Amino acid sequence: MYQSKSPDLHSQAAITSKVPRRSRKTGAMPTKVAELGRIQQKQQVRELNRHPAVPPWLQSLLNLQKGAKVVFAIVMGTIPIVYGYTVYTQDQWKSQHGQLNRLRAREQQQMVMNENLKYQMAESAEQSKNGLVPPTPDRMVFISPAPARPLKQRPQTPATSPNPGSQTPQGY
Repeated sequence: MYQSKSPDLHSQAAITSKVPRRSRKTGAMPTKVAELGRIQQKQQVRELNRHPAVPPWLQSLLNLQKGAKVVFAIVMGTIPIVYGYTVYTQDQWKSQHGQLNRLRAREQQQMVMNENLKYQMAESAEQSKNGLVPPTPDRMVFISPAPARPLKQRPQTPATSPNPGSQTPQGY
């Protein structure tokens, strides 16, 4: 056990309360200095228990609290990241949705323009002023196919020729 040479405050107070004081009449100290030494020897300094015994249920609650603090810190750290990602994806979705709507409107306009062109071409074909005549078999034009060309032979390269001594698969 650790013992200090200097007494602590409580034992000092106990010693001073037992030591006789100066007399009021003469102002002299008592002559019994040996009595003071005996009192100091009887006083022992006790070591305080720095780590008192903690019940297991309380220790488990303290460990749970430490774990909860760690989980809380992780959650609080990830909240801004998740929030930023959510805002970013919503912004991207909004811009892509607007572009999709513009493309749909443009497609619809092109379909309307194509139908108008088809209608105008059909109207102009029905009129006899432009010189168009309906197709008949005697006015059909037949084109003969071009003669077949011979295939060019490619020289065989070593990379394409199989090498039986190679351990590397052909996929590489």
